[in-house]
Amino acid sequence: MEMDGEEEDEKMLLHRLLNPLFFKLRSRIRWSRSGYRIVHPGVSISYTGEVRNRFNQLCTAYPTVQTWAREMDEALFRRNVLVLDWLDQFGRRVGEIHRPGSWLDIGSKNFDYAYAFRAIQAAGGDAHASLSGVELDGYRVYRDGYSRYDHAMYHAARTESTYMVDDVLEAKLLSARTVTLLFPFVFAEPLLLWGLSPGAYRPQDIYDRALALTESGGELRIANQGEREAAESYALLQRCCKCSDELEIIEVGKLICQVETYPADVYGFIVRKK
Repeated sequence: MEMDGEEEDEKMLLHRLLNPLFFKLRSRIRWSRSGYRIVHPGVSISYTGEVRNRFNQLCTAYPTVQTWAREMDEALFRRNVLVLDWLDQFGRRVGEIHRPGSWLDIGSKNFDYAYAFRAIQAAGGDAHASLSGVELDGYRVYRDGYSRYDHAMYHAARTESTYMVDDVLEAKLLSARTVTLLFPFVFAEPLLLWGLSPGAYRPQDIYDRALALTESGGELRIANQGEREAAESYALLQRCCKCSDELEIIEVGKLICQVETYPADVYGFIVRKK
């Protein structure tokens, strides 16, 4: 049963009132415990037909993918294949699927897709380049009793990367050749539904900061869910470009994953920094 407008307003009001309290509590407690690991690694690859052909194409372009089935569980494997497929489409759009050099991901959640970034760097002959993730709300606790931070530190160790729980607008971060924003909050409602405080809704500042962290000659790559978010994302980028003549926006268009499924249409943008 769908909520009417009044019920929806009341729900969002509760989020506005309670989210700051719960976020502050999580940030103070900083729940973490040792021992997180993949319990049952090993995936049986069952792709067939055109799906298998696309997966084989990814394996050829990014050889480290061939080890994933042995080292990951099924959920982690599918997640990284999905993200790698999207990232590969970014690269093919600009004729550069291999992306050596440093990489920074903003809004990394539990950083479980770090393997996809590392696969692209490794394919470019730069397997040990800097790879970093930063997440504002890193101490959410999952049903398994581990926090996002616990999960992320495990994946960071396995990919020889770094992970930081901090506000990207305040954190001391090194610039990177490639910066990614995968599904940033461009509207307030999704941000509130994910448990963040209203004060965290600063999309223009985050886009500006992401571009400031992009090296000259580098790229900011953004993925958005749905046409409405993509349109708002493009508007934010246009405002960024009005303040600088060193930026070029490339509309990648709809990203279609041929191997795994995702519940929403995904659209991509690349901003090149001269």
